[in-house]
Amino acid sequence: MTAFSSPGRTTSIRYALVSWPDFGEVGEVEGVTECSVEENMESTLKASGSMSLSGPWPGGLDDMVRVYSTSSAPGMPDEEVCHGTFMVSLPTSSHASGVETCDADLYSVLKVLQDTLLEDALSMDAGEPTVEFAASLVRGAGLTVVADTSQHKVSSAHSWDVGTDLLSVVNDCLGWANFSSADVDGYGNVVFRAYREPSDIEPSATLSDTERGGPICGVEVVREHDPAGVPNVSVVVYSPDEGEPQVAVVVNDDPASEFSTVRRSRRITCFEEVNELAGSARDRALSNLKSKMRVVDKYEVNMLWWPCSTGDVLTIDYARDGIRADCSLVKRSYDMTPLLRCSCTFRRNVDYFEATEVS
Repeated sequence: MTAFSSPGRTTSIRYALVSWPDFGEVGEVEGVTECSVEENMESTLKASGSMSLSGPWPGGLDDMVRVYSTSSAPGMPDEEVCHGTFMVSLPTSSHASGVETCDADLYSVLKVLQDTLLEDALSMDAGEPTVEFAASLVRGAGLTVVADTSQHKVSSAHSWDVGTDLLSVVNDCLGWANFSSADVDGYGNVVFRAYREPSDIEPSATLSDTERGGPICGVEVVREHDPAGVPNVSVVVYSPDEGEPQVAVVVNDDPASEFSTVRRSRRITCFEEVNELAGSARDRALSNLKSKMRVVDKYEVNMLWWPCSTGDVLTIDYARDGIRADCSLVKRSYDMTPLLRCSCTFRRNVDYFEATEVS
């Protein structure tokens, strides 16, 4: 058991002023009355937030804030966590009787890359080490990179036009190398991670409505899962530059499948028209049907903050309600209060194709 799993834990919050561009802590940010943080692996900047101050912002135009919590519980060592290093925008302030209050928007340091647009066209030669090329762009913008190793090299030359933001260039490169899009850690390092299928990741914790010793969770879990629109017919039209169009139709008419034309007594069709094709039109139609029969299973869980990151896999085990699933944490929102209560979104894909027979 740790302080995080103790029902008697208490948490204190502090805010450090961080200088740009050296990322050194140069003081404390006093007078913070509210602060919230959101981590979202499906967003471009990955982390954001908001903060209210009962006074003026103590830093300069590009200085940042680093948010810490320290959790304590009887008989256990304190646990300090760095929740993020954020760039600060101050769109509004209020002035009354000589007192200034202000509201700040917080952004991850990936905004540095998003704000930097190419002033000349950028080229990447064939054979260039992909991840290192992306890392050199990040370092050139004044940020630090922590990257998984990669031997990937691009097979052909690429270029980006004037006006393209650096974050888009970096994420293009990472995608070619089968990496996830750029992320950040709590201290403002830019993180490159090789993509892993969630099914290949061991769960790091169990969210339970009965067991103790793990994350402290609420009594309710909300599931969002709607397979009603799963298609049972897939149509692909291949229209080459020369020659006649080709049409391929794949039908799930398997009586063993609850989504088949036989079981539902109606056709639900997905359609695609393509001008280029690798393989046959039928192969493409079958691939599309398999993809469309993969349905997102989403869970919303309220819990106290736990040491995990978006992209981690956790087990949801709500035995009283018959729910058990290994899911990826895709979003976490929380207020920087002594409880550190989080609203978490978990997701997994449910494959309904399995061994379905098609005609």
